[in-house]
Amino acid sequence: MIEVITEPDASLYNMLVGYYRQAIDSLRIILDSVCVGAYCQLTAQGNLLQGWLDGNDEVKFSTAATGLHGAPETNQLHDHLFRTVHFGFIDQANRVQAYPGGWIRQLYQNLSKYSHGRPLYNNTSLWQSNGPIYVGRAVAIVTGLFIETFVASYIIVKLCRPDFELPAEARGQFEADVLQLPDWAQVSEAAGQAYQFVFGSPLQIGIS
Repeated sequence: MIEVITEPDASLYNMLVGYYRQAIDSLRIILDSVCVGAYCQLTAQGNLLQGWLDGNDEVKFSTAATGLHGAPETNQLHDHLFRTVHFGFIDQANRVQAYPGGWIRQLYQNLSKYSHGRPLYNNTSLWQSNGPIYVGRAVAIVTGLFIETFVASYIIVKLCRPDFELPAEARGQFEADVLQLPDWAQVSEAAGQAYQFVFGSPLQIGIS
């Protein structure tokens, strides 16, 4: 977590000055790093974690996701999400069966569209001009993804460390009905289900 401590501020700053793709790229870095750290911890790979921190080893998101899916600590949440939203926590997609994959995989793929600057997911498309300019739709997209990335990260930390307590400030924000986003930008139902299952209270922010 310390490795990505500046990314939330960078994301908010880039959003405020109109660099929306870069704002979302910081969110992908956060989710990627949290998943790698969790994978190394839950699978007791301290040497791999240290090698990754030292820059000597690469741990791809797909490797971390597969390891997290196989960890016993994620099983109950996986089953709960499968019952409520019909896909799991972080399991692999199956395109032959039209299965989109688990919630965290879907979130990561969504963030990656912007991180890779794909057509329709780059700044030019978001601005619809040569920018940077304020675009309300883009701000809503970044806001929804920002909230969902933090919800996902806190849930992953909780699965790794059951004694972890959600900071009061975070709980106050997540459980307050102070921000409703449009349907196309709001926090997903899976995030709400996972948050309530793990932390015992309904997620209110960013959900209409």
